[in-house]
Amino acid sequence: MRRQTHPLSRYVPLLIDGDLEGLLDLFGNAPRTTIHGRRGETVRLPVAIAAVIASDVLTSIHIYHSMWPLMRAHAIRSPILPAMSRLRLPDVVERYHDMLSTGDVSGMLEQFDADAVVREPTGEREHHRGRNELLQFFGRLFADGGITVERCSLTDDGASTTTSSGLWPWPERRNVP
Repeated sequence: MRRQTHPLSRYVPLLIDGDLEGLLDLFGNAPRTTIHGRRGETVRLPVAIAAVIASDVLTSIHIYHSMWPLMRAHAIRSPILPAMSRLRLPDVVERYHDMLSTGDVSGMLEQFDADAVVREPTGEREHHRGRNELLQFFGRLFADGGITVERCSLTDDGASTTTSSGLWPWPERRNVP
């Protein structure tokens, strides 16, 4: 009997090799688009990497990134983690989530310094610097209302905080059940 390999075990090697066709095949039901001129070009992919350690043993590594820089489309999927509505967040993170949920542009701007930069997950060229650009960005983002934020996990070591959340923009346009 031949052992089946889970398709996600192919993910990181395809990502490292920059194999766009392999990634498109792996995410068979994901929205597809043809990217002309991408073969052979370097695609800078913003990533977040999190290690899960239990009893001083590395149990897993999670790699998070947007598919937009690779496919010019979002790979929309069902949530991996369950929502935890009672999860307590640090004050600044709580305020940020509140502003996302309510679509409060002026409240969101209050969460940032005057010279702050917000980088979108679509790539390094998509960033917004300073009050005026942030006002335009969040104004467009919240034009149809707030974004539902489902809290899933929190890691806080006292110096840094990371959260995993499910984001559902504009309830009437929710794509995944």
